Order: sequence, then structure tokens, then C-alpha cells
Amino acid sequence: MGLLDLTPKRKPVGLLDLEFNVEIPDLDSSSILFNALAGTPAKNGWEGFKDTPYKDGKVMSIGFGRRANKGESKTTREAEESWLRDRVNQEIDFIRDNVDMDLSPNQEASLASLSYNIGRNAFKNSKALKFLNQGDIESFAFEAFDPQQGFVKMGGEIIPGLQNRRKKERLMFFEN
Repeated sequence: MGLLDLTPKRKPVGLLDLEFNVEIPDLDSSSILFNALAGTPAKNGWEGFKDTPYKDGKVMSIGFGRRANKGESKTTREAEESWLRDRVNQEIDFIRDNVDMDLSPNQEASLASLSYNIGRNAFKNSKALKFLNQGDIESFAFEAFDPQQGFVKMGGEIIPGLQNRRKKERLMFFEN
């Protein structure tokens, strides 16, 4: 099966832990995305966890990258994991409502991660989504994940952390 063939030939097996190269079997898209974003207390996920507010581009964030409320100075991992589980389900629902093709759990999780990171409006209005819904997977992958042209810039500048995130999302999207 080629990288651009979206027809499942076998049951998706789950998320490949990209840091430890260990497969996590038979997870649904919500579980795959939660594990990718949050990781575990011993190993941070893609978002990392901070219990105090931090500057994230032009906004203050906290926890796993949610916007900090005005005056908020501290949170707990437990509270943020609860918030993130709800948000993950919202992102998966958003992807299901906006993508016109059947997706594997890894593909749903990859797209929901992208949407979570860049914002739903940016994703919904993107060339990447238009190409995906037209079935042009090669153009979609370029627009979404390319390390120079994909969603890798902030303020017009390429951000290495975003390049790394897009690489992981691409691997997840094309994982069988």
C-alpha cells in the first residue's frame, strides 16, 4: 500500500510512539490524540505540560497549551487532562464534520492534532482541507505538513518546533 492510498487494507493498529518506537495497539482516534498531546507524567507529549502560565506566541497558555484565563496562576495535571479529554473529543467531532472522506483513527487523530494546534478556523479555511476533501492527498500533505510551506510559521518565521510537530502529524496520518 502506497503512502497516498487511503483505502484501509487491514485494521489500523494504533499510534506509533515516535520517541520510543513502540506501537500502542488498537486505540480509537480520541485515545491516540490524547496520548500524543498529553503523553504521561514521565514523558511529555507533543504539547508538553506546564502548571503555570507561559508565553505561547502572542498569548498566555497553561497546561497542555490551552489559553490561560486572566489572573490564572497555577493548574494541576489532573485538571488539565480532564480539560484535554473534552477538547480532544471536540476536535475529533470537528474533523468528522469537516472532512468528506473516511479516515482511519490515526488519520483522524493527526488532523485533530493539526486543528488543535493551528485553530479550527485556520484548518477549515485552509488549502490543505480543500485538497483533502477533493481527494488530492499529495497536495494536502504538502499544504499541511511540508517543513517549509506547511503550517510551520508564526509571524512569518519558520519555527523548528512546528516543523517537528508537522513531521509527527504526517507520520501519524500515513501510519497504517
